[in-house]
Amino acid sequence: MARRKQARRVADREKTASERLLEIFEVLPGLYSERHLFPLMPEDDAFVHKLLERLAERKVLQRETIDGVAAYWDPAHGFDPRRGVLRTLGLLPLNFPLNKAVRRARSALERRILRVREEIGGHAFSYLPLWRIPAEVYRGKGKVGRDFFVHGVNRKLAVLEGGRLVFRDVVKRPPWGVETLVAPAKIDRVPAEKVREEIRPVKVAPEQAAEILRRAMGVRPNPAKVELCLLPLWRFEIRHRLERLRRPRHIVVDGTFGSTFRETS
Repeated sequence: MARRKQARRVADREKTASERLLEIFEVLPGLYSERHLFPLMPEDDAFVHKLLERLAERKVLQRETIDGVAAYWDPAHGFDPRRGVLRTLGLLPLNFPLNKAVRRARSALERRILRVREEIGGHAFSYLPLWRIPAEVYRGKGKVGRDFFVHGVNRKLAVLEGGRLVFRDVVKRPPWGVETLVAPAKIDRVPAEKVREEIRPVKVAPEQAAEILRRAMGVRPNPAKVELCLLPLWRFEIRHRLERLRRPRHIVVDGTFGSTFRETS
């Protein structure tokens, strides 16, 4: 170990320790504990520990506590939830496999005035991160439990409106009237490293998601029970039939509810 660290000192002598550390978060964005980072740095572990604390104080890195473990990530790049401290991820059910998703995309296309000039081309599958946040909701004189979901990238609340999934900054319904997207028992928990498909980088921390919910809905979230879930997405390319050089647009169909979007943000 000492010999490897000495070799890294020679190779990296032109970079500062901060630059080398931040390069890890840029090239391989993750939610890393010190245990993950110490072997990647040529400096002593005590020095790296102080460097992480200093970068967190300066808001360059963000510090989280996950299952009692301190973890760090770079808000400028977000993090891939498969790298670092998260052990499991919750997969929301895939109720709309490819054949059903194609039908939904075609149905959305047929509602457009330009439908005779457009056709569905290629497709791609990926996951969108959502934070599941259990919370206590007051109804009358009593309290009930509800699960809420917050978009892991744009901070919006994920809610159902007439059976369609939408993302809102403000929900004009009482908290007890918001339908839970997916019951916890229907979420498939899998080891994080076993998810092979593309995942949008997470840019909202679990504590941030809980605070977003508290402010938006006036409920009491349980930060200790916040869980990262993955919403399956199908992204279809829409091409112009006649003008092949025209830049294609895209339709996104979520794989759980079959809702269509022009594009995810």
